[in-house]
This record gives sequence, structure tokens and C-alpha cells, in this order.
Amino acid sequence: MKIHIQPSRLEGALCVPPSKSMGHRALICAGLTQGSSTILGLGHSKDMEATIQCLEALGASFKKEKETWHVVGCDPRSLNRPAQLKCNESGSTLRFLLPVACLGKETITLYGKGRLMERPMKIYQDLFEAQGLRYSQTNEAIKAQGPLQPGNFTLPGNVSSQFISGLLFALPLMEEESTLHIQGKLESKSYIDLTLDTLEKANIKITPIENGYSIEGHQTYAPTTYHVEKDYSQLAFFAVYAALKAPLSFIELDPDSKQGDKAILKILEKAGASIEWKERTLTIKPSHLHEQVIDLADCPDLGPIL
Repeated sequence: MKIHIQPSRLEGALCVPPSKSMGHRALICAGLTQGSSTILGLGHSKDMEATIQCLEALGASFKKEKETWHVVGCDPRSLNRPAQLKCNESGSTLRFLLPVACLGKETITLYGKGRLMERPMKIYQDLFEAQGLRYSQTNEAIKAQGPLQPGNFTLPGNVSSQFISGLLFALPLMEEESTLHIQGKLESKSYIDLTLDTLEKANIKITPIENGYSIEGHQTYAPTTYHVEKDYSQLAFFAVYAALKAPLSFIELDPDSKQGDKAILKILEKAGASIEWKERTLTIKPSHLHEQVIDLADCPDLGPIL
């Protein structure tokens, strides 16, 4: 099949894809619920498939009806058999679910494809070794065995926020209170905020403390309905085009979103672009843009388009 694409002037309105970041979080919270939850607007991607398959391996069940997912959660602490989690190429799936999967005493093997297992995982390796737990890694898989124990955890603030989120998902299910201390400046804090927001929807209590979080133990994920927002990361490419070339409107956006990449709107507005909201529709119009200094510490995914 050959496809010929001709240059033209983009115009009109579009609906950007759903946020994978929020999709992962909704799937995990729903998958850990003691009961049934619903997820709306999840969309489709290989990364979402990986998270669903891994949660199914832990005992959760998923059923799709048109654009609605119905989820019956599981308790990984009660897993009574070794489990194999196929993360494919999804770093979020791997880092979010490793501590969750190791809440029980069974051996867990997490497989990856492509270059997934080349990603840094020493944060978890050190954590397991500090608790005297089994942890080994090859080019194809990580094999680990819990159960992870509650306590005081310390992570550097300049590591991937996925490690912090992974512990925030797991620690509430432990029997006793834990604390998570962050050393140095917490980078990509907006992604932690997304995790905390999703956990709050599941009635999980996380208390901010100085340089970290206090997490009550023996909590239960409550059933609820999750609405997966549209993705500001993917919106950014079209938003920059609109600021440079021609007006575009974006529908079904959450103007109150906590996504860090929503910063693209402030950046474009500061540069001189016209940003207009009408309920859940955003319109961006071009203007003469001027220079500015941009800090990407909390929104690194905006780097390529900016």
C-alpha cells in the first residue's frame, strides 16, 4: 500500500488521544479495587494492553463494552502461584507494577521486549536487597519475590517519578504505616500529582510531609468510575502549529487538568499566542511570538516540540 501525503493548511477542530499516563493509573487503581470499577475514555495502545495483561496475571479481570471498561480488582497479597507479567515495551507498566506484584510471597517474573530491560531499575534492586528479598535481572526479565515490608523508604528526587508512583500504589496495601522520603528537589512532580489524584479517587489516603509522604497501611482501594483525560503531551504538537500558522480548536479537554504538560498553554501564551477557553473547548490562534526562557524540569516531554 502506498500513501501520498500532500502539504496543506490545517484548520478546524480535533480531539487529541487520551492520556496514557492517566490510563495506566486508572487501570492500576481499578485493578486493585475490592469490587468493580469502570473506566471511560481509555483508548487503545500497546502500553495499555501491557498493563491490562499484567493485572490479569495478578488476578484482576477486564471486560470492554464499546468504549467502557468494566474492571473487577484483585489482591496481589493473596496470589497463591508464581506469576508472569509481560510488560512488552512499557516502562510505566514495569515500574508501576513491580512493587505491587511483590506484595505477596510468590515469585514474580516481569518480561520486557525491545530495550525495556536496559532502563535503570537499581532503585528497586537496592530496595529489595535492603529487605533481604530476591531480585535478579537479565536482558529479558526481572525475577523478584516478596513480600515487601512497610517502613521508611528514601528515594532521590532526580530519579524517574515512576519509581515513586510504584511505591505509592503498593504501600497503602501493606499492614502498617510507611513513609516515603524524597532527597533533593523532586523533579517531574506533576506526574506524582497525577498518581496522588488517581489514588484519592480510589479513597486511598496519602499525607504530604516535609520532603515526602506518609502512607497509612491496611487501606482498601474503593470502587469508582475513572474518566481518562485527553493528553496534553500530544496536544502540544498541534498547539504549537496553531500558535505559528493557523487557528485550531481542541474539544473534550479538561481545563482543570493536573497534567504537567498542560504547561504548554502557559508557555505559548507567554510567547504571545492567543489562548481561549469555552467550556471544554480550547482554541489557539497564531500571533507574532517572542522569545522566553523555558524550564522543562516538570514537563520534560514538551522538549521535542518546543
